[in-house]
Formats: sequence, C-alpha cells, structure tokens
Amino acid sequence: SSGINAEWPLRPGSEVEQTAAPPLRHLTLPETELLHKAKKFAMECSVQAVLTKKPIDVYSNMTEEQRQQQRDRAVSLMCRVYVGSIHYDLTEDDLRKAFAPFGPIKVARP
Repeated sequence: SSGINAEWPLRPGSEVEQTAAPPLRHLTLPETELLHKAKKFAMECSVQAVLTKKPIDVYSNMTEEQRQQQRDRAVSLMCRVYVGSIHYDLTEDDLRKAFAPFGPIKVARP
C-alpha cells in the first residue's frame, strides 16, 4: 500500500489531490518552433505512409491537383477521432466546446 487513503470522488484538499503533478511550463520560442517542425514532419510521414499503400502506377497518371486532393483525403482520414462512453446528457454543443481547442470539428454526435 502507498499509504494514501483515497476516497471517490476526490475531495478538495485531499492527500491524493495535493500529490498531483505541477502544471506544465510554457515552451520557449525555439522549443515551439521545433515542436511545430516535428509535428509537420510527423504529418508528412503519416501522409506518405497512407499514400504509398496504393500502387505506384496510380500516381503516375494523376495530375498535381489530383495528387493534392488524394493527400487532403488521406489527412482527413488520419484526423478522425472516435470518442465513446459519452454521457447521454451531453449535447452536440457541449462536445463542440470541449473539442474546439484541438481543431475544427466537422461532425459531433452526442
């Protein structure tokens, strides 16, 4: 036993609440730029992985516009998120407010 006596739900000031990790520090400008570059690189790698699953000859006959559309579809598919076990009292507006900080939302079904 860790010696911590936790009750559920946690109460303000409880020993468990007081042992929570401190908030994360803000990134410096160079760290933010490196993070942005890493995210962009990871996205490009993911897109390439999705696109390379198709036969090469399919791409040789595509125009640049068709390749861009194919890339956009791949990105769209990779950005889908399913969230289950949502309380039945939540509305579509509640879901949109909760997930809006992470990017645009096309469909939200409570």
